[in-house]
Amino acid sequence: MDGNYNEAPTLPASYSRLSLSSSQGSSVSCISPTEDRTLSLRTSIASEGLPDNNGRTNLQGGYGEGSRPLESGLREDRKRDASRADGEKRSAMRQNPHVGQVNFKDMMKQDTDPVQGLNCQKNNAVCEGYQAAEQWRQTRMSKGENGRRSIDLPPLINGVENETDRLLLSHFNHQLVHILSLFTGDRNPFIEILMPMALQDTGLMHSLLCLSGCHFAERTRSPTIDVSEITQRQQYHFDAAVSYLRQRDLAIAHTCAEHNETDDISVAQMMLLCLKTAVNGETDGEYAIHMDAARHLVWCAKAHASNSAFQSFVNEFFVYHDVSNALTSLRHRSSLLLDPDTDFPPFIQPEAGSYLGILSSIFLYLRKITSLRDRIRERRANGLVPFVDFQILAEGEEINQGLKEWDIYEQPGTPRFLASHLYRQCTWIYLHRTICLRNGNLAIAVDEGLKLLRQLPSDGEMQAILLMPVFLLGCAAFEPSQRPEIAKAFDGLQSYRNSGNIRHARTVVEGVWQMMDRGDDNSWDWETLMDRMGLDFLIT
Repeated sequence: MDGNYNEAPTLPASYSRLSLSSSQGSSVSCISPTEDRTLSLRTSIASEGLPDNNGRTNLQGGYGEGSRPLESGLREDRKRDASRADGEKRSAMRQNPHVGQVNFKDMMKQDTDPVQGLNCQKNNAVCEGYQAAEQWRQTRMSKGENGRRSIDLPPLINGVENETDRLLLSHFNHQLVHILSLFTGDRNPFIEILMPMALQDTGLMHSLLCLSGCHFAERTRSPTIDVSEITQRQQYHFDAAVSYLRQRDLAIAHTCAEHNETDDISVAQMMLLCLKTAVNGETDGEYAIHMDAARHLVWCAKAHASNSAFQSFVNEFFVYHDVSNALTSLRHRSSLLLDPDTDFPPFIQPEAGSYLGILSSIFLYLRKITSLRDRIRERRANGLVPFVDFQILAEGEEINQGLKEWDIYEQPGTPRFLASHLYRQCTWIYLHRTICLRNGNLAIAVDEGLKLLRQLPSDGEMQAILLMPVFLLGCAAFEPSQRPEIAKAFDGLQSYRNSGNIRHARTVVEGVWQMMDRGDDNSWDWETLMDRMGLDFLIT
């Protein structure tokens, strides 16, 4: 028979000899499967009188020549060995009941140590032993490994570079776009117009993912949820978006250029970065630089408009945000607001619009009321009395008459119809808080506004444009009984939109309530209150 029977085969470390200590400190050896087989082979060698590994004939254990037939002697010897081993095991168990139980930590430790071959142990030889067993782990093949090179495929969508980016892109398409516009389907301009543009331009895609990252982090705002990776990617995309804008030298353009696709991309980037400031709850007027630069590009390019759908959407976007911003900020006044007699730029058809106030031209009245407030504030600062002179009263009455005659073209009973009435109601409240300090008609108007608000679906697309009406209702709620419902409306908006500017709007309203409760006549001027609080944000 070929081979050295005294040499143990290579086996995992867990099959090596384990030394188990008893409670008395004695050591009990457990025979491993390997050694049991080796012992049987060595017994066979001895019984047949074959030479061992030292060249001597092994006749120990009573196996002399002619002592007994080979087969019977072998069977008796095996029985005696088994009986002796069983007795030793029972004796050891009586002394220490834990004998035979393997400690998991000891096994793990032994798995990390080299395993010495049985033949080397028997011959008292020193060797390095077998390599310790290692758990297989899948690794990515790198350059030069096994003479091969891994090949990284380029991204399918420029700007979408990893799994987190894919999550942000999905969040934008399935969640965020529904709170940015009145449309929730394919007619949504952020899907129909901006998304195809972003797929063609890396800088715009970075702006889109930055906005999505801000909203995702705001939505999951919780001390128990770690959004650090989302925040890091959002900052990365913001830096990349600004870098692309600077490369085009259009973010702070000083001269007018011919209108082309690149101009549209830059304007679209600035629009998304402007929205990012609202979603992120930024309060230092960061939106202004984006709006001013984009407005400059739009003004330069209006005579060369090539993408009419995008141009109409841009016009609507800036009118909506400029007029809304003027309701809360003293620092920023666009040329659209400096001259209240200037016509608004042309918009898309009412049934295709994204912002309700634009479609119904209600923002024309809001802009005129803002101009009246600026004049009253100036008269107060200069000590001119009365603060509201006859000219201001006359213009206010003209606005009031226009609101009474204003027709709503939406289908009765629909959410748009109700929201249109709510906007008209809140525009009248805005006028009343500007011209008068307080009378009984104001409380009735607030109650009517709350009634309209209750009829709107709490999870419908109209929630996208309700922050400004809720804010105006709050700034006119002198009656304490009206305030809980307004606070509930803020909660509903936050739950639906998850936007940082909603929290700040509520903070301002609560400050106005405090001024009302202590009888402060300046409660009408919440813009000055916000300036003192250091809050400058979009209320859209």
